[in-house]
Amino acid sequence: MDTTELARVYRDVIDLVEWATFLDPSEGWPARTVVAHLAAHDRALLRGLEEGRVDTTEALDEDRLRAETDPLEALRTSSAQVLEFVGTLDDDEVRIRVPVTMVEPPVLSISRRTPVGRLIGQQTTVHLPAHLTQLRAMVVRPVTAPGPSALTRAKKRADFAGFSPVPGRPADPLLPVGPA
Repeated sequence: MDTTELARVYRDVIDLVEWATFLDPSEGWPARTVVAHLAAHDRALLRGLEEGRVDTTEALDEDRLRAETDPLEALRTSSAQVLEFVGTLDDDEVRIRVPVTMVEPPVLSISRRTPVGRLIGQQTTVHLPAHLTQLRAMVVRPVTAPGPSALTRAKKRADFAGFSPVPGRPADPLLPVGPA
């Protein structure tokens, strides 16, 4: 099974968690707990697919989620394992229907036989994006990861520093030094 889109969504979540600063929400889980939930959900999903019965309700156990010592590292590990497992599935395996019990209050409650491919599709298009949106809503500072765009902006600001629109006149130190 192709894992390109699933890998991209995982990368989006992990990048955000690596670079953002989060504010605890007034209600709901803080970012750390959301990340722990994603890792626990992955582990339950993998175990369930291997056993032939998926039940991710344990990924809602708040005591377990708070006990996770490094949620980001747990998510890195679990997402790599999910991607590896899903990448090995052939067309026949993707069509196998497995009993699924999955609850994500308030938006999702599934208890039925579901094709493995659809289950992975829901992980890719519903579950991870919903939590990515949840995490983005908690970001307190804009995310600026080092990369070409951040380096280009810094270089432009450095190039613009000291520029004066009036020839022969030094730049005004109280004016902004360049485009943001």
